[in-house]
Amino acid sequence: MAFIPSDRFLLASDFIQAVDEPSQYASEVWKAVQCDGLHPERTAAEHLSLTPWSKIEELQKPRNLRPSIGVSQLWTRLKSALEFRRVEPSISSGAHAFPAKQPSVRS
Repeated sequence: MAFIPSDRFLLASDFIQAVDEPSQYASEVWKAVQCDGLHPERTAAEHLSLTPWSKIEELQKPRNLRPSIGVSQLWTRLKSALEFRRVEPSISSGAHAFPAKQPSVRS
């Protein structure tokens, strides 16, 4: 980790890899910045393009205090999490199959 005070820029090496959800990596960098009394405005890392430091701070808030995601983002996540497959019903003759319907006998 390196900090350039004149630019208020924090290079987080490869510790911050994504900012779409909280991570242990981002949390550890945030804690180190707090401990050293640094005040970055921007950060970047090997797998993270230039990002406002406020985004890292936002991830440290408890989940119920962070803004919720939009409907379109939720739908995108839901679609990627689920596989939509058409399943054809089948009836087997195994032990768990439905019993055949017996004709009623009337006398």
